Amino acid sequence: MFLFLLYTFGAIIKTSPFHHSNKEISPFTQIAFSNKTVYLGGTGGIVALHRENLTEKWKTFTYSNVWLLLYRDENEEIIQCYNDILNESHCIKLTSDLQLAKNSSMPLHVNITYMPTYSMSNMGSGVNNDIAIIGATSFGFFSLNLTDMIIHVLYHLKQGTDNVFKSSFVYNASYVYFFYQIFQTSGQYNSSKIEKFCLNYIADETDITLYSAFDMELSCVYEKKTFKKIEHGISFDEVILVVFREDNTSLICFYNQSDITEGFLDSRNQCKSNNETGTQTSNNCKGQDDDICNKNYSHTFEVGNGIENRNPAYAGKDVITSVDILFHNGMTVPYVGTEDGRIGQIRPYVLGDDNIKNAVFQQIDTTKIIQINTTQEHIQALSSQKVIDIKSKEN
Repeated sequence: MFLFLLYTFGAIIKTSPFHHSNKEISPFTQIAFSNKTVYLGGTGGIVALHRENLTEKWKTFTYSNVWLLLYRDENEEIIQCYNDILNESHCIKLTSDLQLAKNSSMPLHVNITYMPTYSMSNMGSGVNNDIAIIGATSFGFFSLNLTDMIIHVLYHLKQGTDNVFKSSFVYNASYVYFFYQIFQTSGQYNSSKIEKFCLNYIADETDITLYSAFDMELSCVYEKKTFKKIEHGISFDEVILVVFREDNTSLICFYNQSDITEGFLDSRNQCKSNNETGTQTSNNCKGQDDDICNKNYSHTFEVGNGIENRNPAYAGKDVITSVDILFHNGMTVPYVGTEDGRIGQIRPYVLGDDNIKNAVFQQIDTTKIIQINTTQEHIQALSSQKVIDIKSKEN
């Protein structure tokens, strides 16, 4: 068990925050930032705002139903994916003022009933391309090269199930983790997983290779009940924060990255013991994945005992829909967004203490907080109807 101390500002926000709403673009689905601009994607297109006061700069209605929106600083360009009126998915590159720069090479059919999740990763030493690793319901996992807009399918989901992706993060460049819920095609909930990919990036090529894919369950115990249904997860400073929700209760639990790594090592060892047909070696994933099961990647490896946490950091009735971590004076402060339009700040605690304290919440909207981003001076919260910029207030 590790010690983890939180710091709080006391008062979360000042009054009269800046906000922007746009009925032509909303409901909003995505947000991206440059130093001077906030980009919002929605069902009606994309709008760009001045970051200091959220007034409008540019907008376009050409691209509807936006489900991916990234800003690349080094090229001052926007990467976005959207579904057209025929429900065909496309990924394109835009200039910073929302002019078309490059189309994708392959249309997809991505189900956006549930928004896909994605993480950006640099392709490694000697390679100038960044990629986005994307998980999409009813489709599976694929990569998007952000330089030449080449799409590469990693693997499709196995028939009979749907994955509802919740969040993802990149660890040490070659490892990508996804949190998702598994449903039968009938709509019945099955289980929740954290899945680890080991990817190989090939210099001077646009494709990547999937070397291994392992999944396992995470759980957290509160008042003698074991929670397993994952709603969100993020990584910071060798720690993973996971949000669970069952029986109208939300839990926030923390896991050491080293414990997660050991859990996946257990998965790998179980796979190796059951498959003695040979091994492969990854140049980019040395250590934990030097030996990998030689197995078809059209489905996940449902092996491993998983990891249990018996010391939740927060328990409450709030439906948590987004999470971010603010680093301040060497401390970490989790902020959360809720289904009913509030943002919350977790109070101080020491992990292992049975006295779980409530968070401090502030009502800022009446609709779901889709995403929350924190800096030393500002908190930006995106709901389906508006973006809100709130000044942090330090005591």
